[in-house]
Amino acid sequence: MCLAFDFSKLKREKAMAKRITESDAALLEAALEGSTEKVAAALNERANVNAENHEGWTPLICAAISGDAETVLLLLEAGADINAEARDGSTALMKACLWGHRQAVAALLIHGADAGVEDDEGWTALKIAAEKGHHKIAQLLQAAGARAEETKSSEARLSFSNFDDSPEKTAKITEGVKEK
Repeated sequence: MCLAFDFSKLKREKAMAKRITESDAALLEAALEGSTEKVAAALNERANVNAENHEGWTPLICAAISGDAETVLLLLEAGADINAEARDGSTALMKACLWGHRQAVAALLIHGADAGVEDDEGWTALKIAAEKGHHKIAQLLQAAGARAEETKSSEARLSFSNFDDSPEKTAKITEGVKEK
């Protein structure tokens, strides 16, 4: 008799059972609020810049959800893992795209966030931005190298067909991002 065991489930349950310190919890909460001052204070209290909550959200993912680009930058300067994945495979870049936070997206892209990562359901940052109607963010992603052809779904490819990713447009978008 062969017994099959799902080690990935055990790993997720074990990760969820991890306790986080009070300073880590304060950092996660401050990042979700988009409070740069509170994030700085928590980091001064030696909070773990890559701590995770029960969803696997790191302070950087929380800051991306809040949309506060200054907080995103502070966390990156403190050593946050820019491509850390939550339990569902989503990243800070994907969350910023989901909520339409263009400045946070720009900050993440400038600092090297991987726009080609897919979450557990096959969604990329570009696919999320296009689906949510955040066309300027989709253009930023394309300027950073994300391509619609990389998506799995033919429907997604069709929805990206109206984006202009010419070198001229890309240069204009990139200049605008660096100015902010």
